[in-house]
Amino acid sequence: MKNILEFLTQHPVFTREELVKFLVSQGTTNLNTHRATIQYHTKQKHMVRIKQALFASIPLGTNAVNHSVPKSAAENQE
Repeated sequence: MKNILEFLTQHPVFTREELVKFLVSQGTTNLNTHRATIQYHTKQKHMVRIKQALFASIPLGTNAVNHSVPKSAAENQE
Protein backbone atom coordinates (compact mmCIF):
# COMPACT_ATOMS: atom_id res chain seq x y z
CA MET A 1 0.00 0.00 0.00
CA LYS A 2 1.39 3.35 -1.05
CA ASN A 3 0.93 6.44 1.03
CA ILE A 4 0.07 9.91 -0.16
CA LEU A 5 3.65 11.18 0.19
CA GLU A 6 4.75 8.52 -2.31
CA PHE A 7 1.97 9.70 -4.64
CA LEU A 8 3.20 13.28 -4.32
CA THR A 9 6.77 12.21 -5.03
CA GLN A 10 5.70 10.46 -8.23
CA HIS A 11 3.32 13.21 -9.41
CA PRO A 12 4.91 16.67 -9.50
CA VAL A 13 1.73 18.11 -11.07
CA PHE A 14 -1.65 16.42 -10.73
CA THR A 15 -5.36 17.05 -10.84
CA ARG A 16 -7.79 16.68 -7.98
CA GLU A 17 -9.35 13.79 -9.89
CA GLU A 18 -6.01 11.94 -10.04
CA LEU A 19 -5.51 12.38 -6.29
CA VAL A 20 -9.06 11.22 -5.54
CA LYS A 21 -8.56 8.13 -7.73
CA PHE A 22 -5.42 7.35 -5.72
CA LEU A 23 -7.24 7.82 -2.41
CA VAL A 24 -10.08 5.57 -3.58
CA SER A 25 -7.55 2.91 -4.63
CA GLN A 26 -6.23 3.04 -1.06
CA GLY A 27 -9.72 2.46 0.35
CA THR A 28 -10.70 6.06 1.17
CA THR A 29 -14.08 6.69 -0.44
CA ASN A 30 -15.55 9.42 1.80
CA LEU A 31 -15.68 12.80 0.00
CA ASN A 32 -15.17 14.69 3.25
CA THR A 33 -12.00 12.69 3.87
CA HIS A 34 -10.75 13.57 0.38
CA ARG A 35 -11.38 17.26 1.05
CA ALA A 36 -9.72 17.09 4.48
CA THR A 37 -6.71 15.26 3.04
CA ILE A 38 -6.22 17.95 0.39
CA GLN A 39 -6.57 20.71 3.01
CA TYR A 40 -4.14 19.01 5.39
CA HIS A 41 -1.40 18.41 2.83
CA THR A 42 -1.81 21.90 1.40
CA LYS A 43 -1.48 23.41 4.88
CA GLN A 44 1.55 21.21 5.61
CA LYS A 45 3.16 22.56 2.40
CA HIS A 46 3.35 19.10 0.81
CA MET A 47 1.44 20.47 -2.17
CA VAL A 48 0.15 23.76 -3.53
CA ARG A 49 -2.93 24.63 -5.52
CA ILE A 50 -2.00 26.02 -8.95
CA LYS A 51 -5.59 26.70 -9.87
CA GLN A 52 -8.95 25.07 -9.30
CA ALA A 53 -8.51 21.28 -9.24
CA LEU A 54 -4.83 21.48 -10.29
CA PHE A 55 -2.01 20.96 -7.79
CA ALA A 56 1.77 20.66 -7.65
CA SER A 57 3.67 18.66 -5.09
CA ILE A 58 6.46 20.26 -3.08
CA PRO A 59 9.47 17.94 -2.74
CA LEU A 60 10.26 17.07 0.87
CA GLY A 61 12.87 19.38 2.30
CA THR A 62 12.09 22.13 -0.20
CA ASN A 63 10.97 25.58 0.89
CA ALA A 64 7.43 25.91 -0.49
CA VAL A 65 7.80 29.68 -0.80
CA ASN A 66 10.78 29.39 -3.13
CA HIS A 67 9.53 26.34 -5.05
CA SER A 68 8.39 27.00 -8.60
CA VAL A 69 6.43 24.71 -10.88
CA PRO A 70 7.59 24.60 -14.49
CA LYS A 71 4.90 26.27 -16.57
CA SER A 72 5.09 23.50 -19.17
CA ALA A 73 4.28 20.86 -16.52
CA ALA A 74 1.21 22.77 -15.40
CA GLU A 75 0.03 23.37 -18.95
CA ASN A 76 0.34 19.67 -19.81
CA GLN A 77 -2.14 18.83 -17.04
CA GLU A 78 -4.87 21.22 -18.22
